[in-house]
Formats: sequence, structure tokens, C-alpha cells
Amino acid sequence: MNDLKVREPKIIFFSGAKGGCGCSFIADSIAAYFSMKTNKNVVLLDLSLGKKDSRLVFGVPNENCRDWGDIEDIVDELDNKLLRRLVINFESSLNLILPSLRVEKNKIFTSGNLGKLLDSLRENF
Repeated sequence: MNDLKVREPKIIFFSGAKGGCGCSFIADSIAAYFSMKTNKNVVLLDLSLGKKDSRLVFGVPNENCRDWGDIEDIVDELDNKLLRRLVINFESSLNLILPSLRVEKNKIFTSGNLGKLLDSLRENF
């Protein structure tokens, strides 16, 4: 009998009804807390298109910073190598994927691309 345990990723989703309600700050804070207080690998996928919230909270400079808008045309080819270029790793177990600051880079939300991104993250993290 095989005693290998199947990894069951947990997804916690935060959504706000309007801008400025604090949803991004709460999600960022909880992701940071879990990454420091548990031995779990935490991936924070910020979907706040055009917003700098996670960049400000985690001190990520805007220049030369990749975001999920950079993969919208190659989402079908996502693998571990491409994800590593997209994900920002911190010393804790926190991994951050930033939203695009340019609203026109929102193709990730079409044709099931977001589902493909989530599936790839599930497989690689």
C-alpha cells in the first residue's frame, strides 16, 4: 500500500464590494501571517487590476516588476519555469503574484485563462 499523502491545497478568497473597503490589506496581512506562522507555502494572487496595494504593503518597487498581465498571451504554455519569472518570493514562504497596473492588460480574465493560471499554480506550488 502506498503511504504517500496527497497534497490538498487550500484556497482562501477575499473579495470586496467596492474599492477602499480594506479587502486587499486584509488579504495581504493574512497571507503574510500564514507564511510566517505556518510551514505552508503561501501564494498570494492579487487580482486588483490597476492597483498598487500589494506593492505598497510588501515594499515591491514598480519598475521592472513582472505581473500576471505579462503572461496573458502565453497562459497555455505555463510551466514552473515561466511561473518562477512571474512569482516574487520572500524570505518567508510567501510567494506574490502582482496585478497588472495597466487596465488594458486584462486578457487573463477571458477564455478560461484565469482557470489555467490557477491550475498551474496548484500544480507547481
